[in-house]
Amino acid sequence: MITITLAKIGTNPTVSYAVDELARCLKKMDKGLLIDQRTYEAYDASVESVIWVGLNGSLERSERDDEILIDVKDGKGVITGANNRAVLIAAYRFLRELGCAWVRPGADGEVIPEKKLELDALTVSVRETPSYVHRGICVEGSVMNEHIINVIEWLPRVGMNAYFVQNFVPESFYRRWFRHPYNPFLEDENKTSEDFAHMWKACEEEILKRGLFYHAVGHGWTYHPFGIHNTTTDPDDPMLTPEYKKHFAMINGKRELMQAPPPGARGLGATQLCYSNPETRSIMLNGIVDYCIDHPDVDIVHFWLADGMNNNCECEECRKMLPSDYYVMMLNELDEMLTEKGVKTKIVFLVYVDLLWAPEKIKIKNPDRFLLMFAPISRTYSHALNDYDKSEKVELQPYERNKLIMPKAVGPNAAHLAQWQEDFKGDGFIFDYHLMWDHFLDPGFTTCAQILHRDMRELELFGLNGSVSCQQQRCAFPTGLPMYAMAKALWDKNDKFEETSREYYALAFGEDGPAVEAYLAKISELFDSKFMRNDHPEAHRNVLERMDAIVALIDDFKVSHIDAKKDTSASWKYLWFHADYCKIYVDVIRAYTSGDEAKIEAESTKFTEFIFKNEPDLHTVHDMPYFNEVFPRWLKRVYSNKPTDEVDF
Repeated sequence: MITITLAKIGTNPTVSYAVDELARCLKKMDKGLLIDQRTYEAYDASVESVIWVGLNGSLERSERDDEILIDVKDGKGVITGANNRAVLIAAYRFLRELGCAWVRPGADGEVIPEKKLELDALTVSVRETPSYVHRGICVEGSVMNEHIINVIEWLPRVGMNAYFVQNFVPESFYRRWFRHPYNPFLEDENKTSEDFAHMWKACEEEILKRGLFYHAVGHGWTYHPFGIHNTTTDPDDPMLTPEYKKHFAMINGKRELMQAPPPGARGLGATQLCYSNPETRSIMLNGIVDYCIDHPDVDIVHFWLADGMNNNCECEECRKMLPSDYYVMMLNELDEMLTEKGVKTKIVFLVYVDLLWAPEKIKIKNPDRFLLMFAPISRTYSHALNDYDKSEKVELQPYERNKLIMPKAVGPNAAHLAQWQEDFKGDGFIFDYHLMWDHFLDPGFTTCAQILHRDMRELELFGLNGSVSCQQQRCAFPTGLPMYAMAKALWDKNDKFEETSREYYALAFGEDGPAVEAYLAKISELFDSKFMRNDHPEAHRNVLERMDAIVALIDDFKVSHIDAKKDTSASWKYLWFHADYCKIYVDVIRAYTSGDEAKIEAESTKFTEFIFKNEPDLHTVHDMPYFNEVFPRWLKRVYSNKPTDEVDF
């Protein structure tokens, strides 16, 4: 029986949590291990028989860069970082070096090997700085607190460092869960806005406990500062007073609630304002300043305009400049107001839809205040972001107000970013959507993981310093490989996907890892996510043959592996459910191929019933409501001969 002494340096709550997690996991590994936890006001080099945890002065202090240092030999040494958050990341890295892993968010994704720990086994030497500063996840989909907190817990365990709550409280995402809009077996739970605010407070505490970068808001500044705290799609809603509507964008000669057909361009959340109006700008910017002052725990505030596209004001004044020029005008005004108040909060500005077109007349005056966030929402995921011919000059479509077609190819998206970067030389990151909806098109999760991993590795080629992934919180069905690979590549831009994939499957499935890896890779290949995106027309010719091959593959693998293992771990349980899920997925595709509307309806209903009947078992890994909302839309597009450059988000 051996004793490990964990010596905490100081009383910082993030470091305290790191020590508690070390103690918990080490004890779970070896139940016979004795752990002595102590607290010291400061590091004392004369005390040698302990593992020091905290800031000991051996690394240069940085709140931005998460350098870690682990120098432990025979159960004695130091676990430290450049900041308190980095200490927590280092603690988890120490545990990972001992064989622990977190293969997906949630308690059942924790892999703690049970083994006898001798002092010589407690020897780890690591000194690293992550390749990218920004390594975060943004809330999306349908959620309750368990789903959000699962992700927040998971982030530092895999070396990530930021969480972003869209809006002031993630009410729309809560509502999508608690209303159960697509689940025929559950009723609306009738939660209120007040309920959601209290729920979010609990999540906020989890972010702060871990010292994560806390991002907030984004959309909402076009209505919240005007005293309106909920969006609406009803043009007759009494909260849309004449006093407020005078600030609306003028489109086709009218200032009205946005009701245009482009996806994402309906309702108050998609209604742009008249940004050439000084009063409009003043109300918005004062609202942002007040929020920053009232929320000092929020490190990074996102200032976005309304959602949607082709919804900008057409009044005479607004036509004098691009929307991005008025946007930068507001950024400069906001910086001056925050500086006057002594507020140091960082502000994110968004390069997105109409704002892809860089400003022509106005430039950002104080780049240190701002972070550029590139959000290429219309891009295809059939290719990596860097997968285009650099020798060919990209001809960008000129800005044509409210008549734009968003670029689907990766080349034009990259070219738009480059135009912004000609004048803005400050920090920035990507806000991308690999796991927002596109992963639903790749049931094997292999192809989407490869693209995501490559995109993260190559961000530096685009002058970007990391990523905040706009994604479902529950996207680990059948595996957490895409999220795991994303985290690995953001930490180390030289990480190799093949090695990470092999490592992941070994951690999740043990000696059967190679077989599962090959099985899911084949499923990805046969479903063909390019076909599902309508990026591969030739695949229509052999779709039924591929569907037959999928069913045969699943039947064989169930007999050889899944059926005997399904009760041995959560990873195998999810793979067991996934086998039936894929076979019904096949039936739905076959129905669409037939063109028989009755058959399409019947198979789609069967799919809906399957996913919602099994929601109690799958709700932490698969976002059924969001899948049910977007999946039929994608399939209809594949079989409706829509133009491939039409954006649907």
